[in-house]
Amino acid sequence: MATKIESFGQSKDITVFCDSRDDDIAYAKTFWQSMQLMPPMESRLVSSNIRQRLKVAPPGHQGINTLYTQQEESPELISFLARAHAQQKADEAKRLQKFVKLREEDLKLLQKHRMLRQEKEKIANHRGVEQEMSMPTNNSRDRDENYKEIQESMKEIEEFDQMLGHRNAESVTD
Repeated sequence: MATKIESFGQSKDITVFCDSRDDDIAYAKTFWQSMQLMPPMESRLVSSNIRQRLKVAPPGHQGINTLYTQQEESPELISFLARAHAQQKADEAKRLQKFVKLREEDLKLLQKHRMLRQEKEKIANHRGVEQEMSMPTNNSRDRDENYKEIQESMKEIEEFDQMLGHRNAESVTD
């Protein structure tokens, strides 16, 4: 069996079997592959033979570092930091109070709109007007008061409708 070494670049030498039978070439390949070293177990990503985690270090028996001493801070610095912290807390409290106030205003506005909507629904369904008209009245004074209340409700509803129409016109132009 004849062999010759061919060079392919800087350090890649390859052995080529020339003028040999196919059986000899197959045996030689098997031999060289068996001689080739397998990669070490540590190079594999996962292995059942190796613990994957490092051991936790035992509690240390380290002494106290006597070279380091904590420097005491000056009273001026401590008072300045205390004032800054108090100011920061006060600013945060003001900001939160502002949010609380805005939330309360929103809730009041929602309640007002809910009441207006309910009154409008009563009138639209003719329940509010019929119930008020069907109430027994003893004198004309009670009727006049009921009539005035109905007129006021109708006026508020019309104002609300106008306000909604104005808002819808603004939102369309925006």
